[in-house]
Amino acid sequence: MDQVFGESIKFFEFRDEVLSSFAEYGVEYKLFGGAVVQLVNPSRFTEDLDIAIKATVDSAEKFIDSLASIGYADRNNISMQVYGDVEEAGYDMTSTRRIESSNPEWERFHIDLCFDLGEHNYETMLAEDFEVNGLKIMAVTFRHIIRMKANMNKGYGGPRPKDIEDIQFLANYLGLDPSTGESIVEKQEKKRVPSLDLFGGDKK
Repeated sequence: MDQVFGESIKFFEFRDEVLSSFAEYGVEYKLFGGAVVQLVNPSRFTEDLDIAIKATVDSAEKFIDSLASIGYADRNNISMQVYGDVEEAGYDMTSTRRIESSNPEWERFHIDLCFDLGEHNYETMLAEDFEVNGLKIMAVTFRHIIRMKANMNKGYGGPRPKDIEDIQFLANYLGLDPSTGESIVEKQEKKRVPSLDLFGGDKK
């Protein structure tokens, strides 16, 4: 338990340093995945930052410069991980890239950089500001996280066990029934919540 707690503290420091560098370099990003759940459930351990940015060269260059400035890895190393083999494929900014750090302090952690996850990308993810340790973080909303996790791995067995746990935790945190998206309080009063269908359009 102490080891897990210690690793969580290291991850929080990693997260804050990376996101602080984004703020300094003007990186427009949205944080999603387990690191968002962790904002309200510190015991939820994760080793990666899921980051969505705009699929433009300007956004990618700011992202690369920000990480290089904190010694995440050599700039050329980061650039290759972000773009892939530019000579063969051009500036390929699709799907997700795992950005590994060469900094020994962060060797256990990494960034999953998202350009496009089908229906989920920087433009479509709903996000809001959080403040953690004086740092403003642009994080995807809990309701949107629930929707993303509920729709993961469609056709491949559905959400992973840890995604189901995240859905249940966030639903409880928001006071929702995870199976229906109803407010538990209003459900007890036999009333529907008009705008809380987490898995589709608005309920009428």
